Amino acid sequence: MSFDGKDTLLEQTFERVKKFIPIDHIYAITLPDYADEVKKFLKDLPKSQVILEPARRDTLLAAGYGAVVIRQKDPMAVITNVWADQLIKNADDYKSAILAGAKTAWEENALVTTGVRPEYAHSGLEYVRKGKSYERNGVSVYHVDKFIERPERSGEDPEVVFRDKKTLWHTGFWTWKADIFLEKVKKHTPKTYDQLMSIEKSLGVGDSDNKIAKIYTDSDKVQIDMIISKDQSELFVVEGEFEWLDLGDFNVLWKMSKKDKSFNASILNGDSEWLNVDTEGSFVMADKNKFVATAGVKGLAIVAIGNSVLVVPRSEAQKVKKIVELLKTQKRKDLL
Repeated sequence: MSFDGKDTLLEQTFERVKKFIPIDHIYAITLPDYADEVKKFLKDLPKSQVILEPARRDTLLAAGYGAVVIRQKDPMAVITNVWADQLIKNADDYKSAILAGAKTAWEENALVTTGVRPEYAHSGLEYVRKGKSYERNGVSVYHVDKFIERPERSGEDPEVVFRDKKTLWHTGFWTWKADIFLEKVKKHTPKTYDQLMSIEKSLGVGDSDNKIAKIYTDSDKVQIDMIISKDQSELFVVEGEFEWLDLGDFNVLWKMSKKDKSFNASILNGDSEWLNVDTEGSFVMADKNKFVATAGVKGLAIVAIGNSVLVVPRSEAQKVKKIVELLKTQKRKDLL
């Protein structure tokens, strides 16, 4: 997706990292449904470096699959996992943070993540609390004192978490040596570890695609943070100075967008238009050739994409996930 009529988020991510990482060290992990899009937008990335997961099995198996593929090519590699659904500014500070994390992972034989100072009390993001301070190449690095689950799940007051000067938004940029990471997987999720070892043995051998597909079919969905954060005393966090926004909901997009005098914001692609009358604090997003009109409404997010329209209060933008789950239950692939 493109939010400014220019490069997609995927292209932005690739352009950002290739400035300091050789292209032959960059891998993209995606699903077969998106293989054509990845190849279309990342023309400089060799097809051999596009890893296709046979099925959705959440972030732990995705990162593990990438780790065993890379370990087979370079057992000593330091791997950083970055996501393509985030907006990042200040590329130099981003580079410094990633390299500081890699240096820490190498020297400490530890798992390293990255955080940034929170800008507001976000209930849908995870937080990480800083412990003992270190420094790598002029960048602040800390032992992890505590991972804080999303306040919407944990029940913690997001305002209290936000006001704690030692807490950071957790970006999820994990950095590690493959062996160190896989040791943690073995310790906390032996089943996933065994599956990853089976995947590694299957790579490049005979009918590897079908073998890996069967392994995936038998795998559980596990979020990476739920496993890695169990050994908090052995984790480090880099405090990044770059601007970062996780595009987890439309309220975040409203917060990061330029606003008019009535605190409205919009992302209008192509020839789309928005006519607003007495509208306040709202966000409109439309793809090309759409016309949206609003009158007398306040605090809404309105999204017109393709043949679908979404209307939700900005304050409840996280409920879009419930709509997605319902559409999955109804097998509405045409809308997902």
